Amino acid sequence: MENIRAFFNYVDDFKIEQFKAKEKLRKERGYSVLGNTDFEMSCKYVEKIANKLFSMCKEDREIYVKLIVSLIGNYHLICYDRIELITYEISDAFTNERIECKGNVYIETFNKDDFDISCVVNDIDFFIESLFCLFLDFGIDVHSIIEKSKEKAPLYNEYERMKEICEKAAESYIFSRSGKVRKKVALANTTQQVDVIRTFIKSAGVEYNNDTALAKFISWLCGGTEDSVRKNGIVPNTGYGNENELKKQFASIGIDYDKGTIKTLM
Repeated sequence: MENIRAFFNYVDDFKIEQFKAKEKLRKERGYSVLGNTDFEMSCKYVEKIANKLFSMCKEDREIYVKLIVSLIGNYHLICYDRIELITYEISDAFTNERIECKGNVYIETFNKDDFDISCVVNDIDFFIESLFCLFLDFGIDVHSIIEKSKEKAPLYNEYERMKEICEKAAESYIFSRSGKVRKKVALANTTQQVDVIRTFIKSAGVEYNNDTALAKFISWLCGGTEDSVRKNGIVPNTGYGNENELKKQFASIGIDYDKGTIKTLM
């Protein structure tokens, strides 16, 4: 965890240094604007975390990533004081038409002065995206870890933000070790994947060996470790806790879903 703490400590030190030199900062919309952090520092901490993952066994990697996701949620929540929605105009490069856009400005207060730290927040998001790209390349189901962490969190906002970053990481043009562009991360969580596969097996009129074998099969089909599928998908699964979401998703392909049974949607 020391590398995550070290990165956010570096960001805090960078902000304080900039705050204290506010007379050198440019002004926009009445705020002093902080610049970007050091890109090489971000890469250095991602590399250290990669080396840590390489030194771990497969089972410990997922535990390590869970702790990192939890720490990111804590740090990210306190890295700014408030968000302001602004409206601005950009010019179309081809038509020169002025287009009105909306965006967020991240504000932090230091010694009673307000600063625009949007560039810093974007750099933090890039660091998190780089980590999620790394975790996906290691075959770790980051999306399910975020979903599970969100259920236990008093505030959901930061985990929703992490989900968005995770989806962006899954779609980024970074090549995996197999030489293929990484596919989009599955949006169904582990319990939903288990429900769907159990439903298809039941509808086929066949039975699977046991839950351990099913966890191995789902790990092969959907990703994630067998242990994760068993602990996060099969063991806590009450049977039909995903009813509304599964109804919606099955209906999108013309199938009516009802508590583990399916039929053609009329």
